[in-house]
Amino acid sequence: MGWYGTFPRDICGFRGCRLACWLGLLGAMVIAALHAPSAMAQTPPTVTLSVPAETGFAEGDGNTTVTVTAELSAAQAGSTVIDLSLGGTARTSDHVVVQLPDITIAAGQTTGTADLILRPVDDNFFEGAETVRIEGTAGGVTVNGVDVTLADDETAPSLVLGVWEPQEDGSLRRRSTADEGETVTRRINVQLVEGGLFEEEETFTLSLLYSHRRLSPADLDFGTNPPPWQVDLPAGATSASIDVTVTVVDDADVEIQELAKISASVTVAGRLISRSYEFLRILESDQLLTVNISCTNIFLYAGDTTDCKPVVHYGPTSRAYTVTMTFKSGEATPNPVTFTIPSGSNSDLDSLKKDITLGAGVAGQRIDPTVTISPDDMGEIVRAQDFLAWPDPDPDHMISGYDSVSTSSSLMKIRHSILFRFALPRPSDIIGPPRMEFELDSGTVSATCTAYSRSFDCVYAIQPGDYDFDGQIEVPVGAVKFTGWRDRKDPTVTGT
Repeated sequence: MGWYGTFPRDICGFRGCRLACWLGLLGAMVIAALHAPSAMAQTPPTVTLSVPAETGFAEGDGNTTVTVTAELSAAQAGSTVIDLSLGGTARTSDHVVVQLPDITIAAGQTTGTADLILRPVDDNFFEGAETVRIEGTAGGVTVNGVDVTLADDETAPSLVLGVWEPQEDGSLRRRSTADEGETVTRRINVQLVEGGLFEEEETFTLSLLYSHRRLSPADLDFGTNPPPWQVDLPAGATSASIDVTVTVVDDADVEIQELAKISASVTVAGRLISRSYEFLRILESDQLLTVNISCTNIFLYAGDTTDCKPVVHYGPTSRAYTVTMTFKSGEATPNPVTFTIPSGSNSDLDSLKKDITLGAGVAGQRIDPTVTISPDDMGEIVRAQDFLAWPDPDPDHMISGYDSVSTSSSLMKIRHSILFRFALPRPSDIIGPPRMEFELDSGTVSATCTAYSRSFDCVYAIQPGDYDFDGQIEVPVGAVKFTGWRDRKDPTVTGT
């Protein structure tokens, strides 16, 4: 241990210490300190590279000059030369080096600059934002580099999926359906559109989505090649495909029609690119029994009678069923109405027709009966039509409002014409040819009209010179004109 582990008073004596002893000790300690390794002396100077704020490269910008500054942590006795080099996430093929100089920091100075010139390659690859790292080396000096962003001018591509059935002659047929018990081969194709291509080979993951609540992995047998699958898209390519063979399991479950979808996904430059598409629609061999109650007429006057019958779909029935149609009190008689469907029934059952009479107090109402089927333990489905009872005749009723044909807007354009459809409160005969006038910004125009029992249509053929700035067709009160009307049920009720 030597004297380093001994307190000075033990060496020079506690009481009779001599000055010479103390001075000797102090000298020894100074000499030891001078000869001890110094951490500062062993740490080499550092050079930090930097570029101005907002500096960056971008595809399509051509030659781009960047001023690089090198700053020493401490001035040196001799000059310091930094040999610049490039790295980062950008490939060497992503840019052309036009000028890559050295940076010299003169003796006694701490900074130096040089202009770096790069020309980003304007390719058609989607790469996302990349970095060019400006680095360097210098003798006896540690160099800290700086990153500069290289912006991509390509957008991420969109993905299109296609599912085809290969044919024996090598052609492809678009078919997504398959029957239970059938073995089919499907070619799944991934294709890039509307964006940049991939600079490297990328692998898509294809997953199967069981879209129907009754569909499960047990319904599809892929043998030794179950999902998920992988499809390799070569660098620069736009499409790739894979063939998948599957057997649809023929079970005894009643599942209606089932749908499986395929999902393809890949992550490139930090961006998830994905798409799903219909892969296989299974045509169920064990369809759910469905019974509809079909009536001859559903537009009736209060007190009118119509006949109704059951219609069996996906039969024949494997057992007897009882279908019951129930109305609210006073809506119809008899109430309830019961149909007994024998085992083996199929299609229209005309022999089971029954008359139904609407109640006297249902004028102007929509009647929606409740329908049940028994037994219903196999997912049986039963439906019935609504009834519409015309309102009571009213000499003061107004014919107003207009509606469209097969669209949700209030009018529709048919080629070069505009069609208005007016509903009548009750079936009526229009007396005198109806006509219609409405306003465009270009002026008042007239439409020709055709009357029917429950409505009439007015059609205006657009003429040269017609215009309307906001596209809002103004139909004022009294726009439709005719001599009068007569109620079809009660001809004594008329109006003008």
